[in-house]
Parts: sequence; C-alpha cells; structure tokens
Amino acid sequence: MRVGRDLEGYVLFRFREATGLQTRRVGMLASREHPWMLASLDGLSSDGGVVEAKTTTSAYLHEWTDAYGNESVPRHYLLQVQWQLKVSGRAHGWLACLFLDTRKFVYRRVERDDELITLLVEMGGDFWHDHVLPQVAPPLDPGAGPILRRLHPTVDAASREGGEAAAVALRRQARIKAHIKDLEAELDGVLAELFAITGDAETLTVHGEPAATWRHTGRFDQAAWRAETDPDVVRAYTRDQEVIDWRAVVADRPADNRFRARVFLPKHDVA
Repeated sequence: MRVGRDLEGYVLFRFREATGLQTRRVGMLASREHPWMLASLDGLSSDGGVVEAKTTTSAYLHEWTDAYGNESVPRHYLLQVQWQLKVSGRAHGWLACLFLDTRKFVYRRVERDDELITLLVEMGGDFWHDHVLPQVAPPLDPGAGPILRRLHPTVDAASREGGEAAAVALRRQARIKAHIKDLEAELDGVLAELFAITGDAETLTVHGEPAATWRHTGRFDQAAWRAETDPDVVRAYTRDQEVIDWRAVVADRPADNRFRARVFLPKHDVA
C-alpha cells in the first residue's frame, strides 16, 4: 500500500497528461444520507468525476479487458468507485492505473450504476447496523482459516473454554470428515475403474477425444527405488543437502514456534 500512496501523485499526473483533464485533492468525504458511508478520494476531475489512482503489476493486466478483448475494470475497483460516486454524489468516475513492472499506464471511465449502488448501500448498512454498532463479529468466511492462523501463530494459553459453540463446531467437523472419508472411498473406486480401462496407455480417450492422461508425473518413491537398486547406483545419485534442525530451533528459541504450523486435532467425539 505504501508504494501506491507514494506514487499516487505521479499516477494522477499521468492521468492529467493522458486526458487533458485537471484534478484536485479532496481527502475524506462522508455521505449526507448515510453518515456511516465514508470515502477517501484520490481526486476530483474537472469534468465532474472522481479519480481513483492505482498501482499494480502486469500479472493483473488481464483484469482490464473482458473475455471479448473490450476495455474493462477489475471488479473490486468497480465496487470501490461506485461507493465513491454514492458518497460524492457524482455521476461518473475515472480509474487510472500504473503497472509497476512494465510502466504501462491505463485509464478507464466508470459510469454511475444506481442499481449496484443500492445493493452496496443495503449491504453496507446491514454490516454497520448488525455488526459495527453492536460490536458483534460477523460469521466467519469459509476462507478465513489462513488469516486466523496468521493472527494466532503461537500458543499463548494452556486451554480455552469454547462452550456450546465449540461443541457444535466439533460435531459438524466430525460429520464432514466422515462424509469426506466416504467420498474418498467412492473416489478410489472410480479411479480404480479408470486405471483398469486405461491400462498401460498414457492417454484415455472418449469417443475419439482425449479425456484424461495417466503419466509418470507423481511423487518418486525413493524408498522403493533404493530397495530395488544396486547400492553403487544409489550412492551415485545421492546428494547431500543442508537442512535446518527445526526441533533444536524451537527448543532453544520458543518464540520461533510461529514459523511452525499449528494443527487442529479433536481429542474425542463431543456429545
């Protein structure tokens, strides 16, 4: 984010240069209709729009065109600009973006979409009144696991009482894991059937069209190869490598346990 802030002025300069429009800074605005709606604008344009300056890399260049090659904008940027248009009361916005690795510069005009804005206001209002004001955490997103692991990388308490919420979650986990186990067994059966059909062929076809491949791309079984191969050949292909004795690290430096993943293991079935 700091790079984006540091280069904001330059991106706005490139925008003025490319469009011939003027820009001016305004800072933070609040909606008169919904005071909880705030927007920090990078600038206002002389044609009556808002300007949002961005920096990114060419890895995301594809997000600036649609499936047909027409000019487009990334969805998360579109939502941000629509929010800004609601707060500012303006009818259109501009997105100006500098690609840091290639120095490519693009800009796009974004028209106000009142239907989308209505949805954003509804969702934002629900979040403000249902969670922010009463200070009630929203339900966890299914993808929140990695974030929670980063928030709690080390053990700081011997135990914590979770109550009925923990009991319910543990029971759900047990049911889901049992369901996954059944599905994995079913999947193994399907794979065995496909292996039998494919046999010693590399490619499996269906009605003359390639449908799957069975290639030597899996894990190399070192133990089995070592057991069946002449020791001199094994030695010829054995390489020394440096490894970190992580057990010694965490024994001598307990704080470095944060670099070791925490694994959640239920102890027993919860009634």
